[in-house]
Amino acid sequence: MVTLNNGIEMPRLGIGTYILSNEQAEESVYAALMAGTRLIDTARIYGNEEGVGRGIVRAGVPREEVFLTTKLWTADFADAAVAIDASLMRLGQDYVDLLLLHHEDAYDEEAYRAMEEAVAAGKVRSIGISNFYEDGFDRIVNMGVANRADGCVAITHNEAIVDGRHPTFDLGFVTVIPVQAGFNRLHSVDKCVGYVLVLSDGTSVYVTGDTSTTDDMRDGTLAAMNLDYAFWCCDGVYNMGPAEAAEAAAMVGAANNIPYHNSTTDEGERFDREAAAQFAAPNAMVVYPGEDLEL
Repeated sequence: MVTLNNGIEMPRLGIGTYILSNEQAEESVYAALMAGTRLIDTARIYGNEEGVGRGIVRAGVPREEVFLTTKLWTADFADAAVAIDASLMRLGQDYVDLLLLHHEDAYDEEAYRAMEEAVAAGKVRSIGISNFYEDGFDRIVNMGVANRADGCVAITHNEAIVDGRHPTFDLGFVTVIPVQAGFNRLHSVDKCVGYVLVLSDGTSVYVTGDTSTTDDMRDGTLAAMNLDYAFWCCDGVYNMGPAEAAEAAAMVGAANNIPYHNSTTDEGERFDREAAAQFAAPNAMVVYPGEDLEL
């Protein structure tokens, strides 16, 4: 099982139904459920939701044991609420466990809002997106920031990197200074960014973002900022590990160095205490899950 961000558990393995007819989908879903499979994936554009629903009913497996996924097609985005009800009708179900936007397209933000309303109405247990490009992913994710205050400004790499430069954003209560990030095979310099936040009282906080060692770290650009706090992304798989992060921290010279994003697990606590202990940076400070840091 994998635990989704709302606490719902989803099986890691299941059966897909792409290009199957309704009759084939019914037989496949029935056979899969009888064999012990519990994750079933379909989509409106597959044209077989009715067959999938029949296979579920025919198998007689308790509904709460089945994890059912379907997807809204792009042509449905402008009237997503109606499309959601239509999918449920075709499936013969009161709810689906996961509903996805199938592909990035016009009206996808409106469709995402309709999916959120469907969750509130009990028609959908969890929602997400698929086949979105990086910019579209960021756009949808930023829509879903919970408890966003009035006047909140979201600054992504689209705003923070302009023609290879990093503009500064003065928001009054805080000045946001984007800096380099990336510098590894999984994160490009033109798509990744770190941030230095200078609060109104002068306290400065650096968050590395997804990155390995950058030129700003090596050439003294960050050291010249006399940072109070630096948070180091150091999972050691997608970004630098604890040893490289400690070396970079020595270059930057912040008064307090804190490791974060140091585990890539999909289950349980996403903070690796052993990896945190290996972060041998000068002025290292480990903030454990549940602890607060008062700046």
